[in-house]
Amino acid sequence: MKILILEGIWGNHTRWEKFRKRASSEIAEAAIWKYENSGNTPLSELAKKLADHISSQTEEVALVGYSMGGIICREAARLLNDEQIAAAAFLHSPHQGSVFGKIFDSPATRELAPGSELLAGLKPHKFPVMATWCPFDLVVVPGNSASLPCERNIRIDIPAHNAPVWAGIIHREVTAFLREKTKL
Repeated sequence: MKILILEGIWGNHTRWEKFRKRASSEIAEAAIWKYENSGNTPLSELAKKLADHISSQTEEVALVGYSMGGIICREAARLLNDEQIAAAAFLHSPHQGSVFGKIFDSPATRELAPGSELLAGLKPHKFPVMATWCPFDLVVVPGNSASLPCERNIRIDIPAHNAPVWAGIIHREVTAFLREKTKL
């Protein structure tokens, strides 16, 4: 099994290096899946590229998607009919959209707006899922839009959208969940 980590919109992919090293040492080989995250590419196109990448793997993958990266992971899994996905963690991802999707006008942010066709097409997955969310998130608005009916839905009261990038408590939860659900 391999773990793929996806950054959110406008973020620096390399800031996930600390978590990548932790996941690699505690669970399985982890890689940061770098993609064009400026917001100028539709999420549906990015999800297709991720699905193609996953299809090319010889083993199952676990996905860790932060913010917009979580939505890309969910759409890629839908395109794959959940095949080859062992488990996933969606960290502060706007599953029901964010009002910022209506404020910033780009192909990706339009798909992150509440009621978008892409978000409406996402369904529950067959593989184990955890989600983190913060009621005080100032990027995913409202904050409970990142909440997801899933196996492990964790409210994090750190009032920063980027908490999943650096918060050790979240890293521990994600590694424990993936280790347990992938039986590694």
